[in-house]
Amino acid sequence: MKNSPLQLDSIRYSDVVVRAVPGINLNEVTEALPVQVESAIFYNSEAEHYAVVTVSQKDEAFPYLLEVSAFTMFTIDVAGCREAYKQQFNPSVIGVNVARMIYSSVRDMIASITARAPYEVAKIPTLMIEPKDISINFASGEEEAILRTSFGITDEQLVHLRQIKAEQKVAENAKPKKSSPKKSSKAG
Repeated sequence: MKNSPLQLDSIRYSDVVVRAVPGINLNEVTEALPVQVESAIFYNSEAEHYAVVTVSQKDEAFPYLLEVSAFTMFTIDVAGCREAYKQQFNPSVIGVNVARMIYSSVRDMIASITARAPYEVAKIPTLMIEPKDISINFASGEEEAILRTSFGITDEQLVHLRQIKAEQKVAENAKPKKSSPKKSSKAG
C-alpha cells in the first residue's frame, strides 16, 4: 500500500445543524433521508486548493432536519496522479474524488450525532457524486497557470483546450434564443 497522490488535510466542519422533528413514528423510520448535496472545488496557482461539501435535508416529513458543511485543503502530486488516473487526470476527476471523501466524512459525522438522538442513527444514502454534481472554480485569471502547475498541462494541450472552449462558445451562441411570448394589445 502506498500514499495517495491526492492528499487531504483534516476535514473541518464549519456548520453542523441536526434537529430531530417531533412526532415522527419510530416504526415508520425505514428509509434514507432525501439529502441534497452541494460541492464546490476551488483551485489556485499556489497549490492551496480547497473543497466544500454541504449536505442538507429540510423536509419535516422525515425524522431529522440537517445541514452540515465540511471543508478541507488538499494537495495534488502531479506525477502520482498521472500514474493513478492515467488519461482521466483533470480538475473534474480530482474534484469528484475530494468531494466523495468529504461526503463520506459528513455521513459519519451525521451518524455519530444521531446515534444518541430520538430516532436512532440517521440513514444517509451512499451517493455517486459525478463531475456534473460539483462546481469547479479557478482563482480569477489563474486557470492556465493552475492547469500547468497542478495538472501538468502542456502549452500544446492548453492551445487545444482554448480551441474546444472557443468551439463551445460558438455553438452556445448559435443556439436559438427563446423569445418571450408577445402580449397582444387590443385597441379600445
